[in-house]
Amino acid sequence: MSYFPLSGTFRMVPTDTYTIVRGCAGCGGKNTYRCADRFRVNANGKRLDVWLIYRCERCKHTYNLPVYSRVLREALSPEEYRALLANDPAAVARVGRDRALFLRCGAQLGGELPYRLSRLPDRVGEEGLWVQNPGRIRVRPDKLLSQCLEIPRARAKALLKGGEVVAEATEDGWRFTPAR
Repeated sequence: MSYFPLSGTFRMVPTDTYTIVRGCAGCGGKNTYRCADRFRVNANGKRLDVWLIYRCERCKHTYNLPVYSRVLREALSPEEYRALLANDPAAVARVGRDRALFLRCGAQLGGELPYRLSRLPDRVGEEGLWVQNPGRIRVRPDKLLSQCLEIPRARAKALLKGGEVVAEATEDGWRFTPAR
């Protein structure tokens, strides 16, 4: 039996947007690009092009990640259109954390989304350790268990491998329960 309580509820909260790794025309090598927290919006007649701007960490050379290409202005809601024009931080975060967009554009991600764990009130009547992952951040269960229980990752791996703790992927994250 383990020496720690296996209860509680956490939520994974993204703290930044994805980074991109690509060749830089300014530096001449492969570098990491970070989100500049800005959109570029261009109108051609009734059609819009929207990009999320990324900057090379070394030389600040920019890369425009396509968000919308040749869409009708009416295809966007008025709120979304205003958010894009105003470089709304919530819109930047939503677009900059959309893994499907990066994959669709063929961008090479510089790693997984950075996140922090936020403690929530415990679930009444349900046992186990729950980790909500609304952003669908890809993370290994041993890393989550280690962070939630504040134990070394090697210990978390041993608990999972030895069967003392069972990890179960749920609809909205992970559930860790003691072995029966």
